[in-house]
Amino acid sequence: MLAMAGMYAASLAALVHAGLRPAVPWDFALLVPILLVPFAIIFYFYSTQQIHSMLDIAAAASILVLYNVFLIWPILALALFASRAASTRQYQWRLFLDGMVTMILGYATLWNLNYLLARFVATVHDPVLRATDEWIYSWFLPSVNYTDFFPIVDNDFLVLLLNNAYSVLFPEIMLVLFLVCQTGEARRVSRFLKGLFALYAVGILCFLMYPAIGPCLYYPESLDPTRTNFQLIQGMRHDYYAALKGETLAGYGYFIAVPSLHVMVALYLQRCLLSFSRLYRVFLPVTFTLIASTVVLGYHYIVDALIAVILMGAWMLLHKSFRI
Repeated sequence: MLAMAGMYAASLAALVHAGLRPAVPWDFALLVPILLVPFAIIFYFYSTQQIHSMLDIAAAASILVLYNVFLIWPILALALFASRAASTRQYQWRLFLDGMVTMILGYATLWNLNYLLARFVATVHDPVLRATDEWIYSWFLPSVNYTDFFPIVDNDFLVLLLNNAYSVLFPEIMLVLFLVCQTGEARRVSRFLKGLFALYAVGILCFLMYPAIGPCLYYPESLDPTRTNFQLIQGMRHDYYAALKGETLAGYGYFIAVPSLHVMVALYLQRCLLSFSRLYRVFLPVTFTLIASTVVLGYHYIVDALIAVILMGAWMLLHKSFRI
């Protein structure tokens, strides 16, 4: 935690020196407790080992279909906890608190570094990636017009599933962190966090070598605003150009396209869940849907996702015995 605090302080000093001030997206931050409720419910039931194995599919389906129906989760949580006796499990709150603080500092550092990248790396290669995408899409589509092109699918139910899957990533990180903390071993928590932020470090290095910001930011006209999370995309687009010009930031500081960090982190979390076999099965369909969502919803080019899968495949081959 102290090392991450030092990194955050250094990134903050660099940001201020560059003429930028960090910001917090409070409208999103206030939603985090609600976003975490489904995963708190999942953790509670899977940690007690009293859930029927046939309900694994139902749990995965509920995440994909109902995740953004915020009202259902607190109601369900209250009903479930009222119907069961309190668990005697000794939760490792101190370890979890340390892990949460470290994670918050890590993401704050990452946001600062992204602003600095946007500030000083002005040239991006999105036109090349778009041309590659259009060439690939031409195998399946008669023509590709980057106006209201995303989401690629027309079915509203599929768009709902994909949007929910894309939103799952950060709460799932919290879930895995909480699971690891319950082992009571600080070494395992440290290993999980180091692996997580090592992936983001890879993303930063890739951006320095081949900068790109993704179709949703470089080609906003490619999105159908009625079927995408336009608030998030507008926030990221605003912050990218605000950092580029030295203007006021809003707190949506993430602009790395190659490789897709959403895909890399999702695969990393899936691998971490090998130590929790029931949850591994629950999140397997969620992870595949999440990977598809990054391209279908227009957050990433096809190449971004492919490179992420290749990098994580190589990592998994080199770390066959990896467990958290």
